[in-house]
Amino acid sequence: RRAAVLTGWSQGRDQGRRVLTTNRNGQSTALAMPTRGVTRTLASGTWPPGLTTTNEFRIRTARGESRWVHLRSSPMRSDLGQLTGHVGAVEDITGRRQAEAALRESENSLRESQLIAGLGTYTLDDSTGQWRSSETLDRVFGIGETYDRSVAGWAALVHPADRAPMVDYFQHEVLGQKKEFN
Repeated sequence: RRAAVLTGWSQGRDQGRRVLTTNRNGQSTALAMPTRGVTRTLASGTWPPGLTTTNEFRIRTARGESRWVHLRSSPMRSDLGQLTGHVGAVEDITGRRQAEAALRESENSLRESQLIAGLGTYTLDDSTGQWRSSETLDRVFGIGETYDRSVAGWAALVHPADRAPMVDYFQHEVLGQKKEFN
Protein backbone atom coordinates (compact mmCIF):
# COMPACT_ATOMS: atom_id res chain seq x y z
CA ARG A 1 0.00 0.00 0.00
CA ARG A 2 2.80 2.48 0.87
CA ALA A 3 4.49 1.68 -2.45
CA ALA A 4 1.25 2.55 -4.24
CA VAL A 5 0.99 5.84 -2.30
CA LEU A 6 4.64 6.69 -2.98
CA THR A 7 4.63 5.86 -6.68
CA GLY A 8 1.03 6.67 -7.63
CA TRP A 9 0.60 3.24 -9.24
CA SER A 10 -2.54 1.37 -8.14
CA GLN A 11 -2.26 -2.00 -6.39
CA GLY A 12 -4.85 -3.74 -8.54
CA ARG A 13 -4.58 -2.36 -12.06
CA ASP A 14 -0.79 -1.89 -12.04
CA GLN A 15 0.10 -5.00 -10.01
CA GLY A 16 3.40 -6.42 -11.25
CA ARG A 17 4.16 -3.34 -13.38
CA ARG A 18 7.77 -2.14 -13.39
CA VAL A 19 7.95 1.15 -11.53
CA LEU A 20 11.63 1.83 -12.06
CA THR A 21 14.73 0.37 -13.56
CA THR A 22 18.16 1.05 -12.17
CA ASN A 23 21.56 -0.42 -12.77
CA ARG A 24 23.36 -1.65 -9.66
CA ASN A 25 26.77 -3.21 -10.31
CA GLY A 26 25.85 -3.75 -13.93
CA GLN A 27 22.65 -5.68 -13.18
CA SER A 28 19.14 -4.56 -14.01
CA THR A 29 16.80 -4.28 -11.06
CA ALA A 30 13.12 -3.41 -11.06
CA LEU A 31 10.81 -2.47 -8.23
CA ALA A 32 7.39 -3.99 -8.83
CA MET A 33 3.99 -3.48 -7.26
CA PRO A 34 2.95 -6.11 -4.69
CA THR A 35 2.12 -9.56 -6.08
CA ARG A 36 0.58 -12.59 -4.35
CA GLY A 37 0.45 -10.89 -0.95
CA VAL A 38 4.14 -9.95 -0.84
CA THR A 39 4.46 -6.41 0.44
CA ARG A 40 7.11 -5.34 -2.05
CA THR A 41 9.07 -7.47 -4.47
CA LEU A 42 12.43 -6.68 -5.95
CA ALA A 43 12.85 -8.91 -8.99
CA SER A 44 16.40 -9.69 -10.03
CA GLY A 45 18.71 -12.49 -11.08
CA THR A 46 20.77 -14.39 -8.53
CA TRP A 47 21.17 -13.15 -4.99
CA PRO A 48 23.56 -14.49 -2.33
CA PRO A 49 21.68 -16.31 0.47
CA GLY A 50 20.79 -14.11 3.43
CA LEU A 51 22.17 -10.91 1.89
CA THR A 52 20.23 -7.81 2.90
CA THR A 53 20.93 -4.79 0.76
CA THR A 54 20.20 -1.11 1.06
CA ASN A 55 20.30 1.40 -1.72
CA GLU A 56 19.20 4.95 -2.48
CA PHE A 57 17.97 5.87 -5.94
CA ARG A 58 15.40 7.89 -7.85
CA ILE A 59 12.06 6.66 -9.12
CA ARG A 60 9.54 8.20 -11.49
CA THR A 61 5.98 8.25 -10.16
CA ALA A 62 2.82 7.67 -12.19
CA ARG A 63 2.47 11.48 -12.31
CA GLY A 64 5.97 11.79 -13.79
CA GLU A 65 7.56 13.19 -10.61
CA SER A 66 11.08 12.21 -9.65
CA ARG A 67 11.37 10.99 -6.03
CA TRP A 68 14.36 9.71 -4.05
CA VAL A 69 13.79 6.47 -2.15
CA HIS A 70 15.77 4.34 0.29
CA LEU A 71 15.25 0.63 -0.29
CA ARG A 72 16.11 -2.12 2.17
CA SER A 73 15.64 -5.56 0.67
CA SER A 74 16.17 -9.17 1.73
CA PRO A 75 15.80 -12.32 -0.41
CA MET A 76 12.82 -14.65 -0.15
CA ARG A 77 13.47 -18.32 -0.85
CA SER A 78 11.28 -21.33 -1.42
CA ASP A 79 11.45 -24.43 0.78
CA LEU A 80 13.98 -25.75 -1.76
CA GLY A 81 16.18 -22.67 -1.30
CA GLN A 82 15.36 -21.15 -4.68
CA LEU A 83 15.13 -17.39 -4.93
CA THR A 84 11.48 -16.41 -5.31
CA GLY A 85 11.82 -12.66 -4.85
CA HIS A 86 12.74 -10.05 -2.32
CA VAL A 87 10.86 -8.44 0.52
CA GLY A 88 11.77 -5.00 1.69
CA ALA A 89 10.82 -1.54 2.70
CA VAL A 90 10.86 1.62 0.65
CA GLU A 91 11.13 5.05 2.28
CA ASP A 92 10.65 8.37 0.49
CA ILE A 93 13.80 10.38 1.27
CA THR A 94 13.24 13.17 -1.24
CA GLY A 95 13.08 15.85 1.48
CA ARG A 96 16.32 14.66 3.06
CA ARG A 97 18.09 14.58 -0.31
CA GLN A 98 16.87 18.11 -1.08
CA ALA A 99 18.11 19.35 2.32
CA GLU A 100 21.50 17.70 1.74
CA ALA A 101 21.79 19.36 -1.69
CA ALA A 102 20.88 22.77 -0.20
CA LEU A 103 23.47 22.29 2.55
CA ARG A 104 26.18 21.39 -0.01
CA GLU A 105 25.28 24.49 -2.04
CA SER A 106 25.42 26.67 1.08
CA GLU A 107 28.80 25.21 2.11
CA ASN A 108 30.18 25.83 -1.38
CA SER A 109 28.93 29.45 -1.30
CA LEU A 110 30.52 30.01 2.11
CA ARG A 111 33.81 28.48 0.96
CA GLU A 112 33.81 30.68 -2.17
CA SER A 113 32.93 33.82 -0.17
CA GLN A 114 35.72 33.14 2.32
CA LEU A 115 38.19 32.64 -0.49
CA ILE A 116 37.19 35.89 -2.21
CA ALA A 117 37.26 37.91 1.03
CA GLY A 118 40.35 36.22 2.46
CA LEU A 119 38.44 35.34 5.63
CA GLY A 120 38.33 32.03 7.40
CA THR A 121 36.41 30.36 10.17
CA TYR A 122 37.27 28.10 13.08
CA THR A 123 35.39 26.04 15.62
CA LEU A 124 36.77 25.31 19.09
CA ASP A 125 35.79 22.30 21.18
CA ASP A 126 35.97 23.70 24.73
CA SER A 127 36.13 20.25 26.31
CA THR A 128 39.23 19.13 24.36
CA GLY A 129 40.88 22.45 23.55
CA GLN A 130 41.06 21.37 19.88
CA TRP A 131 39.93 23.57 17.00
CA ARG A 132 39.00 23.04 13.35
CA SER A 133 39.59 25.64 10.69
CA SER A 134 38.43 26.36 7.16
CA GLU A 135 40.78 25.98 4.19
CA THR A 136 40.88 29.76 3.80
CA LEU A 137 41.92 30.32 7.43
CA ASP A 138 44.63 27.68 6.96
CA ARG A 139 45.92 29.66 3.96
CA VAL A 140 45.80 32.94 5.92
CA PHE A 141 47.80 31.33 8.76
CA GLY A 142 50.06 29.40 6.39
CA ILE A 143 49.32 26.06 8.05
CA GLY A 144 48.55 22.62 6.63
CA GLU A 145 46.26 19.74 7.54
CA THR A 146 48.76 18.27 10.02
CA TYR A 147 49.18 21.48 12.05
CA ASP A 148 48.60 21.06 15.80
CA ARG A 149 45.16 22.54 16.31
CA SER A 150 45.37 22.79 20.08
CA VAL A 151 45.41 25.91 22.26
CA ALA A 152 49.21 25.68 22.25
CA GLY A 153 49.19 25.45 18.44
CA TRP A 154 46.94 28.51 18.25
CA ALA A 155 49.20 30.43 20.66
CA ALA A 156 52.19 29.67 18.44
CA LEU A 157 50.44 31.55 15.60
CA VAL A 158 50.15 34.74 17.69
CA HIS A 159 53.01 37.24 17.41
CA PRO A 160 55.46 36.73 20.31
CA ALA A 161 54.91 40.28 21.61
CA ASP A 162 51.14 39.64 21.86
CA ARG A 163 51.22 35.96 22.86
CA ALA A 164 51.18 36.20 26.69
CA PRO A 165 48.23 38.64 26.96
CA MET A 166 46.28 36.75 24.27
CA VAL A 167 46.76 33.37 25.97
CA ASP A 168 45.78 34.91 29.32
CA TYR A 169 42.64 36.45 27.78
CA PHE A 170 41.79 33.19 26.07
CA GLN A 171 42.33 31.01 29.14
CA HIS A 172 40.54 33.26 31.66
CA GLU A 173 37.78 34.99 29.73
CA VAL A 174 36.96 32.74 26.77
CA LEU A 175 37.47 29.33 28.38
CA GLY A 176 37.09 30.30 32.04
CA GLN A 177 34.17 32.73 31.88
CA LYS A 178 32.70 31.38 28.61
CA LYS A 179 32.83 34.80 26.97
CA GLU A 180 32.79 35.07 23.20
CA PHE A 181 36.26 35.33 21.67
CA ASN A 182 36.50 38.90 20.48
